[in-house]
Amino acid sequence: MKKILSIIILTFIVSFSFGQKVKFKKGSIWVDGSEWGLIKTEIFGKKYTFSTLKGDEFVTITYDDIDTGEYDKNGKKITKNYMTVNFLTTDIGTFETGSNTRKQLVRWLVNTEVIVEGELVEENVEKFKNKYQEDISGKYRKGGNTIIINN
Repeated sequence: MKKILSIIILTFIVSFSFGQKVKFKKGSIWVDGSEWGLIKTEIFGKKYTFSTLKGDEFVTITYDDIDTGEYDKNGKKITKNYMTVNFLTTDIGTFETGSNTRKQLVRWLVNTEVIVEGELVEENVEKFKNKYQEDISGKYRKGGNTIIINN
């Protein structure tokens, strides 16, 4: 019983000490009670643009899902959610990441210091990409084999 209680307490301590509290309110992004940036909805539930507090757009995110080629026990297709990230003012280009929440993406942007004192730090954009980029297509899309049956 003591072990279970210790694990639960440790989990809460780790959760609260490493995570930022992220909220979206009326077009603003708030991190730990301070306004951090701006968010504009391009396509509700699918595409968003983040800006600095000065209004300089720096990243768009687009949500999508990929067909894994697998099915659950009820015959329903299994898909994997991911987001495509595009830093607008750099040569980094577009890449995919397994994060599927805006809040998680903001936490990653904060942790890698992509925005410092309201300014985009380009070398940290590269760090962000190197840390969080995933090959979603290669990882989840199953190559289909064509089977030909001759009677």
